[in-house]
Amino acid sequence: MKAYLPVFALIALILIATGCGGRSAIKNVQDAEEGNQRIAEEDIADQRAYNYFVNGSIFETIGEPYLAFQQYREALNSYPESQEIRYSFATAALRIKEYDAALTAARGLSPDNERTWLLLASCYRVLDSARQALYAYQRAAEHDSSDAQLFYQIAAYYQRFEMFDSAAVAFRRVTDLSPAYNTFQQLATLQMRAGMYNEALESYLQAVAMDSSVSNVRSFLGLVFIYENRGERDKALENLEIAARLAPRDALILTRLLTYYEDNNDYDRAIETAKQIIPLAPQDNNIVRRLGVLYYAVDSLRLADSLFTSLLNFEGNNAIDLYYAGRTAVMLDDYERAKKNFTRVTALADSVADGWLNLGLVYRLQDSTDLEIATYEKGLPFMNNILDSIGLLFPMGSAFERIGRFDRSVEVFEIIIDLQPQHAPALNYLGYMLADKGIRLNEARRMIERALELDPENGAYIDSYGWVLFKLGKHSQALEQLLKAVTVITDDPVVMEHLGDAYKAVGDNDNAEKYWRKTLELDPDNTSVKEKMER
Repeated sequence: MKAYLPVFALIALILIATGCGGRSAIKNVQDAEEGNQRIAEEDIADQRAYNYFVNGSIFETIGEPYLAFQQYREALNSYPESQEIRYSFATAALRIKEYDAALTAARGLSPDNERTWLLLASCYRVLDSARQALYAYQRAAEHDSSDAQLFYQIAAYYQRFEMFDSAAVAFRRVTDLSPAYNTFQQLATLQMRAGMYNEALESYLQAVAMDSSVSNVRSFLGLVFIYENRGERDKALENLEIAARLAPRDALILTRLLTYYEDNNDYDRAIETAKQIIPLAPQDNNIVRRLGVLYYAVDSLRLADSLFTSLLNFEGNNAIDLYYAGRTAVMLDDYERAKKNFTRVTALADSVADGWLNLGLVYRLQDSTDLEIATYEKGLPFMNNILDSIGLLFPMGSAFERIGRFDRSVEVFEIIIDLQPQHAPALNYLGYMLADKGIRLNEARRMIERALELDPENGAYIDSYGWVLFKLGKHSQALEQLLKAVTVITDDPVVMEHLGDAYKAVGDNDNAEKYWRKTLELDPDNTSVKEKMER
């Protein structure tokens, strides 16, 4: 109870001042507030207005804004010409949320000072009159260009209007007046939104020069963004690594870093980063999946298999998990499990060629060529584009050739060439098949020449070209091409055998025997070469 006595006593003094006590009571109030009054007695013509003004000041001091507002209103009614009373009334009205009254009073103030424009700006801001508020802040800044807060507000309104270039210009004054890492960081953000990337780069660099700690990690991320846009990925990575060191438990930063390492095929760092993310984001199965892919890429097949198996146990039917579980099973020679996984892939994603291709591969590895061909034939109707269709047709044609169905193989490769006349592998494959059979030789030659036009340094195509020339009886030209092929492909028994045959055809038996022997070193079970050497 004792804590309230001084307030009641002061209110009693005010009541005396306004009605009962006359001048002597007013003097006591003035003595109590000496040095804190915002208006001098000689500036007010009306003594009653002065009394109300002093009372309002006291009520403000003791934290009674509504009573202060009432006293200032009475003072202004008594002396409407007073700028000080009008200003005090307007600020009191603003404080108690009488916004219209505050704005009306503020509009009557002299516009020749910063205080008036700041008051107007405050009124317009709370009334959400954004353009008027911006104008008022601009006028205030004309009176005081050293107030950083004014330019901060100006920049904020320009940003609200999406005038980011003007916002950046205004905020530049903030950094001039109040240079700090966070103001340069905010300036850079505005400059980026305005498309001023070179200026933003300089601002971010200034920010990190002032503070390179974790509190300024956003500036390093800003540098990453700019360097990415400039195509300077090495610098982007450098700053992203700094950000990751500063915030080692930020899963988003680490995930972005993981993507960089994956793109650069930096598997060791990618694996370590993925392992760092998993405990920070235990619900993110995609990171586990990416780690599994990385293990697969570096042939850590048991680890990859374990991760994809656990994901399948958790999620059930995820086509990506099934695909990589199938691939690891293939690499581990577990063909039955691989077959089951790829069969499920084709059921879940029947328009994706990879599922059918890998299922066909498993049948090929099991020497079930008929089932391999049937797989490709089953998948073809689901393909949505020419490239995917060709992706299945090519191994189908090859499979037909392996089981001796030459005519059917030719038909398939002709379909591919009809679909895509510039498909170099099909042109070469069909051209070589025809040449090896010794049929349609001129047509075969044209096909292989077209393949070479598309890929002139391909050793297999050069060998095919030498072989078709050999079949055409152009032995010297064939020898020239086959010698070129053997410099590109140094460990293929077929190329070695072709070169030996070409030497034999031109009468160079020593070199013929030399390359046939090399053929046998690479393919000891080659009976046709053994027969040639026995003749």
